[in-house]
Amino acid sequence: MRLLSFFLVCLLAACARAPLIDPKFTYHAGSMPPELRDTLDLGSLRMALERTLRTFEDKAPNLPAQYAFGERTVSQADYRRALEALRPELETWERFLAFVSVNFEFYEVYGAKSFGEVLSTGYYDPVMKGSPKRSEQFSRPLYRPPGDMVSIDLAAFAERNPGLAPLQSIVSEQKSKNPIWRGRYVPETKKVIPYYERAEIDGPGKPLAGKGLEIAWLDPVDAFFLEIQGSGVVELPNRSMRVGYAAQNGSAYLPIGKFLTNVIPLEQMSMQRIRAHLATLPAEERDAVLFKNPSYVFFKELDSQSVTYSGAEVTAGRTIATDKFLFPKGVLGFLSIEEPTFADARAMDPNGWEAKPRFVFDQDTGGAIRGGGRVDLYMGQGAEVARRAGVMKREGKLWGLAPKAEFLERLEK
Repeated sequence: MRLLSFFLVCLLAACARAPLIDPKFTYHAGSMPPELRDTLDLGSLRMALERTLRTFEDKAPNLPAQYAFGERTVSQADYRRALEALRPELETWERFLAFVSVNFEFYEVYGAKSFGEVLSTGYYDPVMKGSPKRSEQFSRPLYRPPGDMVSIDLAAFAERNPGLAPLQSIVSEQKSKNPIWRGRYVPETKKVIPYYERAEIDGPGKPLAGKGLEIAWLDPVDAFFLEIQGSGVVELPNRSMRVGYAAQNGSAYLPIGKFLTNVIPLEQMSMQRIRAHLATLPAEERDAVLFKNPSYVFFKELDSQSVTYSGAEVTAGRTIATDKFLFPKGVLGFLSIEEPTFADARAMDPNGWEAKPRFVFDQDTGGAIRGGGRVDLYMGQGAEVARRAGVMKREGKLWGLAPKAEFLERLEK
């Protein structure tokens, strides 16, 4: 999930500071936002709060036992109590803002170039047409995780062999709390080797074909971008199917945009322009571009909204994704961000940017969302949302909210 805009980050962002490595320094004591307001509706924040609290109630494994805010630590139980106290305050914005201002402290994130500063991108749930059977139009499958794919818990191996410890920071499964490798078990040799890359899975050999792993068939470009988003809706002839991330093949994500700068100027690079260019190519040339990215995502059918890394369902405009190794999940945040505006319904490029500050919940992560200065905002579902998310790449500011010590003391009485 949250992979499309990574090539823009790599090409546009400059490394002005030492990278954040220790999660103890993710949040830095800072001042409150200069303007504390929320441009979305109260209902969506109330929904995001309830979905977050449900993960605490379910003891979701990807929530931390302790939350670090600068020199402070807050237990999971205390943070949950503080969030529960927000429920009655979400009657009006005036009441909620006053309550938060008095009872919570605002901590700036480590940031990219400076504390608080983040590069903000957007992700969404695409809605794409598909078929239960292969056809000329729908020629690429969405696969379930294959049975011969195995996981190697690198953290467990590093405990016995400390020399492997440095690899933990560069090898990870997108939705796993611990660093792991993905491999393929070969019974004949009793060896585990790297799993198939994209070019092998979708190329002429098609090693997974005919094994009953196909969930649905899509247009090849649609299937590729569905992988990048990590979840979406497939419209079949007789029903709609919601699918979500199940596993990944273990290969590093490589953004295809970096191979298209000769045909799309860097300043115009967006999902829409990449798709438009791919549509002009013969199938063989199109696949040659797609196969540049060896990473491959496997899917599962979902019974509900797309589910985040924290276990909470996504909430449009309220869910954010950050680096799972640095940012604790379940944190209430405040995001100062701008969203694009367009001259008309057919425009690919925005004609302006509108300030859209809002409260958010850090619930998700992404394979390309790395470092202390990256945030990806879940923007919703459908074509119009896709247009806005496809051009989102703006600097913003992000704070994490921690309950004040005296507030927690009052809650215990």
